[in-house]
Amino acid sequence: MQNKINYINSSFDEQIAYSKDDLKSQTTIFFFGGYSSSMDGTKATALSKWCIENKLNFLRFDYSGHGVSKGRFEDGGISKWSIEASERRWKKKYALNKANKYLLSCKASSWKERSGSKFYNL
Repeated sequence: MQNKINYINSSFDEQIAYSKDDLKSQTTIFFFGGYSSSMDGTKATALSKWCIENKLNFLRFDYSGHGVSKGRFEDGGISKWSIEASERRWKKKYALNKANKYLLSCKASSWKERSGSKFYNL
């Protein structure tokens, strides 16, 4: 992964690592990795490359205990990671509720709050 890794604090007070390819597009692809995956995995990396080629913004992150995010994997679970994925912080920081957005998810990480988004499960 070539872009800078940033951190956002979750409501569980853990630092969640994320990366964004910001190409100033009106469309953002927000990728939710699967169970025990990281944002530099095969799917996320391929999608980032595709988004860059198609001049689309791409946002990806590691759940707590995954990749370079803080926390222990053993302290997490699908419920906790689902909450991290739907944090209002993402919407506020990246105005995800104002632009065209496509949410891409692996099966274990389906985002419950999908209003106004086009949602695809990989």
